[in-house]
Order: sequence, then C-alpha cells, then structure tokens
Amino acid sequence: MEIPPSSYPWHSRDIAKCPGYELHSLKHTNTGLTARLSLAGTACNAFGTDVSDLTIKVAYETRSRLHVNIFDTADKQYTIPNSVIMRPPPPTQSFAKDSDLVFNYEPSPFAFWITRRSQPDATPLFDTRITSLPKTPISPVIPGDNSTALDGFPLVFEDQYLQLASALPPNANIYGLGEVIASSGFRRNIGPVNGTIQTMWTRDVSEPVDENLYGAHPVYLEHRSDPYSTTSQSHGVFLLSAAGGDILLLTPPSSNVSLVEYRMIGGVLDFYFFSGPTPNEVIEQYGALIGLPTWQPAWGFGFHLCRWGYKDLDETREQVTRMREANIPLEVMWNDIDLYHAVRDFTSDPVNYPGDKVREFIRELNANNQHYIPIVDAAIPKQINATDLYHPYTKGVEEQVFITNPDGTEYVGQVWPGYTVFPDWFQKNTQQWWTDAFRNWSESGIEFSGIWLDMNEASSFCDGSCGTGANLTNTSVPFILPGEPGHLILDYPECYNATIFGPSGNITVNGTLTCRFNEDATPISSINKRGLGAGKQRNVDLNTPPYVIHNGFGRLSTHALATNATHAQGQVELDVHNLWGLMEQKATHLVLQDIIPGKRPFIISRSTFPSSGRWTGHWYTLFANSSINGTPPVRALFFEFPNEPELFDVDTQFLVGADILVTPVLEPNVSIVSGFFPGRGEVIWRDWYTHNVVNSTPGAPTTLSAPLGHINVHIRDGSALLLHSEPRYTIAETRQGPYSLLVSLNTEGVAYGSAYIDDGISYPPGPHRTLTFSIRNNSISITSTGSFLVGQKLQDITVLGVNAKPKAVDLNRRVTAQWLYTPRQNKLVMSGIDADLNDPVLVEWK
Repeated sequence: MEIPPSSYPWHSRDIAKCPGYELHSLKHTNTGLTARLSLAGTACNAFGTDVSDLTIKVAYETRSRLHVNIFDTADKQYTIPNSVIMRPPPPTQSFAKDSDLVFNYEPSPFAFWITRRSQPDATPLFDTRITSLPKTPISPVIPGDNSTALDGFPLVFEDQYLQLASALPPNANIYGLGEVIASSGFRRNIGPVNGTIQTMWTRDVSEPVDENLYGAHPVYLEHRSDPYSTTSQSHGVFLLSAAGGDILLLTPPSSNVSLVEYRMIGGVLDFYFFSGPTPNEVIEQYGALIGLPTWQPAWGFGFHLCRWGYKDLDETREQVTRMREANIPLEVMWNDIDLYHAVRDFTSDPVNYPGDKVREFIRELNANNQHYIPIVDAAIPKQINATDLYHPYTKGVEEQVFITNPDGTEYVGQVWPGYTVFPDWFQKNTQQWWTDAFRNWSESGIEFSGIWLDMNEASSFCDGSCGTGANLTNTSVPFILPGEPGHLILDYPECYNATIFGPSGNITVNGTLTCRFNEDATPISSINKRGLGAGKQRNVDLNTPPYVIHNGFGRLSTHALATNATHAQGQVELDVHNLWGLMEQKATHLVLQDIIPGKRPFIISRSTFPSSGRWTGHWYTLFANSSINGTPPVRALFFEFPNEPELFDVDTQFLVGADILVTPVLEPNVSIVSGFFPGRGEVIWRDWYTHNVVNSTPGAPTTLSAPLGHINVHIRDGSALLLHSEPRYTIAETRQGPYSLLVSLNTEGVAYGSAYIDDGISYPPGPHRTLTFSIRNNSISITSTGSFLVGQKLQDITVLGVNAKPKAVDLNRRVTAQWLYTPRQNKLVMSGIDADLNDPVLVEWK
C-alpha cells in the first residue's frame, strides 16, 4: 500500500500502530528456505511508506554462517552491489541439516529466532518474538531522549524506516558496532543505566565520546556465559547495509530482558549470523564473508613519522636526519597537506616542495631502505578560471567522474582548497581517471611507496551543496579550527581569497568565521524518484528523512555531502554515503597495483602503528595469518581466555597474538599500573625484559611498576616466538640479520609456535616458508614447509622454564658447548647455533 502523493509527507510516527507481517508461500530449498511476508494489517506509515510485500530468504551458507535476508519483493530498496562488497558464491553442498545454527520462525505475526543446534533449548542467540521482548509501552530508557521510548517491537519495513528488535540476556557482553569512542569502553553499555545508541553514518570528526565517527560497521560480537557451567561461547551478528541508522542497546527499567534494536533509514534487512564459538573464530568467519585483510609489506611494520606543519622540504628532511642522529629507527616519512600547491590533491608546492627536489629526497630515502607516504584528500578543487589549469579537475569533467546534483549539474562542496567536487566511484571512468592522476603525480616527483587517504567520509564544510556557481573566492571553513583565542593560526589552510592573493594558494587566516554559506546552495527538498540504484521509490524525502538518526553533527548533510547528491545510475548519497571511504580505498588499492606492480599496496586511512624491530617477524606472522585466515593479530584478553568473566570488561590491556600481554600506562603522572594476568594462576607469565616469573593474584588485578619509558610486556607459557636477533635501523636491514628463538615452557615442559616468512613485498604473495616449533621432552624440533629459501640463520635460542641445569646440550645430534644456564630464571641460552631454517633442526638437553 502506497500513500497517495497528495498526502505526502504525512507520517504517523507511531510504531505501536504498525501491524507487523505474516509469513506465507513457504518453500524449502536444499540450502534453506524462501517465503513471502505480507503486512498483517493496516499500514502504519510511521516514518515512510510501508512495503506490503516482502521476501525472506534463509541460507545455511557454511556450517558456521547463517544468512537471513528480508527484502522488498519488488527489489526497489537499495542493496550494496556485488562490485562493492563481493558476496561468497552459493554453497555447493547443503548445510541445512548440520549447520551450527538453526533458523526458527513463527508465521503470524512473523518472527524468527536463531539457536545453536547443539543447544536447542538454550536462550536464543537472536530472538525477534514479541513474547521474548520487554512489555511495551516503555518510557524513554535514556533520560531526556524521547527516541528511546519503546512503543512496540513489530517488524517494520518502510521505504525510509526499517525496524527489527531482538531480545538479549540481561547485562549481555556486546562488542563492536563501530566506529566509536565509547564511554563504557570496549564492552558496550547495554543498561539498565543509559545504554547505547550507536549511529551508522560516517563522519569526519576525531574524538567525540559516544558519537559516530569515521567508519560504520554494523556488526557485533556477543560473548555469552553458560549459566549452568563455567564455559562461555561467542557468536556474531552482521547487518550488511550501507544505510544510515541507529542501533540501540537497552535494558528497560525493572526488566529482566535486554534488547538490541535496529532502526535503519533505508536498505534491506540482510543479516548474517556467525556461530563462533570462540571470539577468534567469530572474527575469522566475519572476515571470510566481507573479505580478509590485505597483505601488508614488511616495511609497513616499521616506525612511521607524520604530522601537519612541516613547512617545507628542508624541514621534512631535517626530521629524517635528526631521527638517524638520535638512532631512532625511521621506516616511513609522511607529508600532510603542507606538501600541496594551493592545498590541491596531486600537486606539490613549487617553492616549498618543488617536484624535482622531492623526487631527490624520496630516492635518498629509498637508498636507505626507507619509504615515503603523502596524503590524498577526498575532494578535487574546482578551477578558478580558464587560465587556472588543474588537470585532475578538467580531466574529471571531461570523463564525467564527479558526483552531481539531482538536476545533473556539478555538485560543489568545500574543503581546504576552497570549492571542490568529489569523485563518483560508481562511474565507469573513475578508476582510470584516479589511476592517471596518481601516475602523473608520481612522474612529477612524488614517487610514493604508499598512500594516506583522508577526509573520505566524504567530508565537506558546506551544509549540503555550496551551489553550482561556487568558485575559490572566500572559502574559509564554517567553524573555528584549533588555536589559542586571539592568535592567528598562520599556517593552517583555513581561508583563501583569490581576488587578493590570486590562485597561488597563499593563505589568509584569522581563526574566526569569515565565510558564510552560499545563498544559492541546493535547497532542502524531496524529489520524486530515487535513482535506479536507490530503489526507484516515489515520494521519498532524501534530505530530511522522517526518522532522525542520532548523527553527532545533527543534519546528515552537515560537514558531509548532501544526501541528495547523485551518483551513477541515479544512486543517491543517502543510500551510499557509508560506502564512499571503502570505495576510495578499493580504487586506490588498484592504483598502487598498477603504478607499483608486483608489490603490496600500502594504504593508511586515518591511522598507523609502530612496532619494535625485534618483534617484526612475529608481527609479520600474525598479520599473514590475518590475511590467510582472518585471525585478529591484536586481541582482547577474553579472546584467549573466554571463560574468565573478570576479563570481559578489560580494555586497558591487550594481547599481541595469543602469547604477548601488553599492559600500557594510560594515565598521566603515574609510575605504577594495574593489570590482570589471565589464567587464574594456571598460566605462567614471564617478564619480557627480565624473564622473571610474575607473582600475580589469580582472577584479580596485579600492581606493576611502570616508570617513565617502560611498557610492561609479558610472555605466556607454552609459547615459542621467532624474533630478530639484531634489530637494525630499518626493517630491510633487520630482515637481513639472523634470527633468535624465544621459548617459554609451561608446567609440563611444552611449548609450540610457528612463523611465516616470505620476501615481504610481492603481490600477490609468492613463495613462502612456514616454520613450526615443537618443544617437549627437553627437545626443540624445528620443521618447515614451503619453497621460499630463508637466507638468514638461526643464531641463538633462549628457553625459559628449564627446571634444572642440563648436563649436556646437543644440536642436530652433536654435542655443543655454547650454552649457558641461569638458575634464577630457569633459563637455558644456546648461542652460535648458525642453523639453516630451510632444513630440520633438532636441539636436545639432558
């Protein structure tokens, strides 16, 4: 049932009147089922037009992944194209009878719930039945926010509002739903005090608390304890949707049931459920669906240096020189927008960063095994006039690669260089145009090794379109940037005035609002039709959706593109906003493959990470495992110790892989830090630096000394870590040196580990070698598989937990005298081994 145009934009905004749906026309398939859903009563049209005819498809895609997709039968709602996120192919075998998860349903009113096959009578993992949810109506759960009043929990599927709620156990352990800095920490607040409203709308802002940030990830992991045992299991829930929306985690007052509720302003309800049952397996299963992390070059694990404010190339070079003089390893030097001419992408300032001099500088870096990364912002500046030649813009206009207004005119935003346009990643010519822009830039002297993508939400300083007649004149950002009141921010690209300074990009800054919104900006209105990709719905308000999500900036077009900005095939920004950064990253990944063939693309969007040179091989192995299996390299403590509830809230410590525990200092002016040592006394933790065993309190925090400059790091028993013996200035130099093996035995004298080694740069990855370290019965066996030849030798081995001084040590069945035993740490150190890691190695002590 559609509302006649004459009554638009009336909406009831009363969820209590929504009738839900009834299931009929059920058909079982080899992989699941399909059915139709019809409105169970009079349309409520709460925040849009009710869709009367839906289809549900359920597919048991693997043993661990269940797919439940509820969509409009007419296929008018927006769905993410396969070209953006490739779905796995249909299963070639049936898992309907032996899947870990089971889809259950009741037909009227339609509801479904997901259970584990092994625990059919346990509390469902996801449960949309009205009888399972709290009784309504419920006053606002979050004081002062009337949108958290709960009037009912029917399934609502409207063109601009979709709602689905599931019951959760009280005080459920929910993690995810990013990107956010949550006041509750890693574990999300589910109530009963406050709860969570997580908004899915990408936003260019750095650090607000409990608001939406740069990314939108509608996926969560729940870790659930069995009330009848001491064990716990994890599962995951992912909504594959680019739509804006709110996801609520709430516990109504005096209720013994919590809930998660999805309120999306478009798209479909395309859910995937992952059975786990361990946290690591949930992440692996999620990666198998959305795509595994890309392979990283070995040099990416070195130390990167970056900040805004290097005024010229000499100052940039000075940082490199001073780092080496201080013997602080520097792998990669970055430049921010200081590099640009007139703050324009794909340029360099002819005075401060002349292209030939930048090329010379980059080649100096490369000669020293170092690398260079420049920034690329999301927006392309418009030309001021016919004499202002800027090829990325003119070529983009020629190739029709920019986003437009609904009437087909150029959509104009405002960023650092002034008035700008934005690439449309859905246009067929955009990839080649983007590649050519990078290639021309590289050939001009900016011979980058990787790329830093910024402001790719995408961000704009106008509220909506700046107007089609906009030019570079008078374009300071419409807010005050950081700086002391009354003081000029002399270098920040805040405002340009071409009539005073010309198109050279000289900067006028006074730290105040000097430029106003363009009076000719596209008016806020509704249009009659969403584009082909947007679903072909009529009577849809693109600019002010009836349901107002909790966007931190308020209106969806604030500091972003207008929601009626139009992409290829008529797709609109309201539907695809959350995809812009992902698509830019994919396009840039292809660029780097084209311009630097055979080498791994290195792309950073907003952040990077430093690491210790000695650990490089271990980091590399962890990230290789992530690219192969999806296993997270850095983990919460409960990921490895899932049956210890005291760890479920811990987010001030983390594990590097399974075996290295890091307890950083996160507060100023302190010299101690408190942290858990997982295992409840059953695991031996040894200090990374001293190798001493830690005396910890089982199940409770332990206080550690943390003087300035010291980071507490501890090694788990039962581990074997391949390390670089001699950390050198760069990763390339370090990789040329020998290896060490660090073994931390458990109480049974057993340890295990592995390492992945290849050339560190080839893309796609070429030959590799996987080393396996097995330690038991006073012996170390090193074996390997693969065809990559490891040129570096194993120089020394340290074994912690050897309870008595050996009488003899053998290397490959021959006695060696190059060993030392330290009784205080029960430590055996064997040196001068010089073992070829391409061959089996056997070490024994008696």
